[in-house]
Amino acid sequence: MKKVFLKTALLLVTALVLTTACGDDENEVKRPSGPNPEEVPDPTHHNDKSPGMILLSADEQQLVNRINVFGFGLLQNAASQTRDNMVVSPLGTAMMLGMMADAAAVDTRNEILRLIDATDCPVDIVNGLFRTILKANPDLDTDMKVDFANALYGNSGGGASLHEGYVKDLDECYSAPVGWLDFAQDETPARINQPFADKTGGLLTQLVAPGTLSPQGLTFMANATAADVAWNHQFDSNNTKARTFTDRDGNKLSMPIMWLPDSVPYMADDSMQAIDLLLGNSGSLHMVIAMPSDKAADQDIDHLLALITPDRWQKLLRDFKPSKLSIALPRFSLTSQWSLAEMLQPMGLTTALTTTGQYVGISAPSPRTLPLITTALQATVVNVGERGINLPYPVIDYPVTSSGTLPKATDKLPTFHAVRPFLFFIYEQSCGAIFMAGRFCGR
Repeated sequence: MKKVFLKTALLLVTALVLTTACGDDENEVKRPSGPNPEEVPDPTHHNDKSPGMILLSADEQQLVNRINVFGFGLLQNAASQTRDNMVVSPLGTAMMLGMMADAAAVDTRNEILRLIDATDCPVDIVNGLFRTILKANPDLDTDMKVDFANALYGNSGGGASLHEGYVKDLDECYSAPVGWLDFAQDETPARINQPFADKTGGLLTQLVAPGTLSPQGLTFMANATAADVAWNHQFDSNNTKARTFTDRDGNKLSMPIMWLPDSVPYMADDSMQAIDLLLGNSGSLHMVIAMPSDKAADQDIDHLLALITPDRWQKLLRDFKPSKLSIALPRFSLTSQWSLAEMLQPMGLTTALTTTGQYVGISAPSPRTLPLITTALQATVVNVGERGINLPYPVIDYPVTSSGTLPKATDKLPTFHAVRPFLFFIYEQSCGAIFMAGRFCGR
């Protein structure tokens, strides 16, 4: 896995807010519907409070749809940079773009917002969206949540200054506290890392490595998005055995594979098969796991990734039907850290993170130059194990031998055994936002 660490001025974390109107778009992608679309609430009641839901205005919902479209491009771009396991946060990355856009001059702001098709959206709407999501996020579920951690640090030894309005936006819209540290001090990386470890439940312990902060940097932003998955129906740890996983190169790997008989939303066609597993206890958060179908088992996992377009994603959610299954899934933990400059340059972020990017909202410009954001980092962590909210219930009497041999599929009792490369997506039911997406290929 390719790790990228900060070397200069600025790193970005995850959190934004929106409260105005985006332009109408006849080709706008509709909000994805989950397995029970009739239960999705009307998003127009923006000021209502309801547990387990993110209630958005029409403009905010439109922006979420656009961010999801951006997210599929982000996932494909990330996949092209490594053959190993990887995970990204479309929503977290979009939050970083919002934090940048809030301080950017017009040309730089347009380049940033073009990535999420939001150049027609006032920054207040972008900020308002993320404020709404971050405010609702802790109440989505009492037993499972995706954590978004954000912060900005100024270099107390570098003469940085920050506009009060920008500091206020970071606090109110991104829940991003502002701190001042001397970037030349050896203990500064540890002082930055500890709050992120705390906010991610210990899943991310080293956002900044020792010696990677530039003493000449003025400001440093960071985003970390983390999920410690808790299933609605837990996997019985007694059924977790060392089983064979076939990686994308055909190598046979031994790793802990969980097993559970359950009735879950399932779909299968000639190109793929997928399941939708409920997380927590409220019905708000879901994980979709998709892999090539048995007929396409010899296809590389990135072939399937290319097939899952925004339209195909919506169709996938509509096609799910409750099915009795034998489910097998590896136990795994993934951490990916990405340089936004490297990740998003192929997608059109060509100047915003170079010396020509202009950020008049960060600090008052000097007579010679405007403030710059030269480095941005996004970290995403996901941990998947047996932990669940409810005890497993064997809706099907699948035989599992003491050696851990998985049941064979039959016409009436299909299996979903993710023992070859697969894709996964964590999404929120009420607004359809994709919080995380990744690829597991065994490495």
